[in-house]
Amino acid sequence: MPINFQRLLQESWNFMRNQANFSLFGVGLLVILQLIGIYFLPTSTISQDNMQSVSSMKDINMLAFASSIIWAVLSIWVNILLILNIKSINAGQYRSFFSNIGGALKGFLPVIFLNLIMVMPLAFASSLSGVSVATGNSLPIMGIVVMVLGVFIFVKYSLVTYVYLVESPRKSISETLRLTWAMSRAKMKLLSVFCGITYLLPLLINLLIGQTNGDIGILVVQIVGSFINVFMVIFSFRFYQIYRELPIVQGKR
Repeated sequence: MPINFQRLLQESWNFMRNQANFSLFGVGLLVILQLIGIYFLPTSTISQDNMQSVSSMKDINMLAFASSIIWAVLSIWVNILLILNIKSINAGQYRSFFSNIGGALKGFLPVIFLNLIMVMPLAFASSLSGVSVATGNSLPIMGIVVMVLGVFIFVKYSLVTYVYLVESPRKSISETLRLTWAMSRAKMKLLSVFCGITYLLPLLINLLIGQTNGDIGILVVQIVGSFINVFMVIFSFRFYQIYRELPIVQGKR
């Protein structure tokens, strides 16, 4: 395999340790967002003793949905800011954590759109699977095909955010999609390992530590989760730098 993942993980940890102020600021900001989402944003949970009318329940559900969207939007924006700050650090142009606010705002909508392209096929396949489980039916062949296609597209475009934000000069959305697809040719094994480290591994860790109760336990979980988030952004950035140097294979998927 052309990329040494063990070395990349070590280099990412060294970067995080050497850029302690940046790292701590990023972790702290993510922790604050997580705690706001837990303690201040409304949820659709209603106790049996406080059952309200159907219309009121719908209002609560809509408010909870809107709040979750706002929280997700803010989290994506912070991740964009992290990537742009790492880019500035590598270029020797980093001044403060919020010096790239303008760039993060400018790139926000394109990144949202690019991520939707990456996740929508897999999300659609997952919804089909959920409906099948809920109705007690087995997943139809078409659902399996859509699931495989969704995973394939997700892996192929797993670096689309970094292509858009890191490339200089910045490319258009269509150019970003074409370049991301072209670079992924004959590299699915490499990208699959990358996705396993950056998506599945944090998910497993969160599942293991997410069973704690009480305010202290919740705080610890959020700190650990935010730390992993910042580390994985650094790791993904460094991975993209090396991945970008690999030759683009012509004529293969």
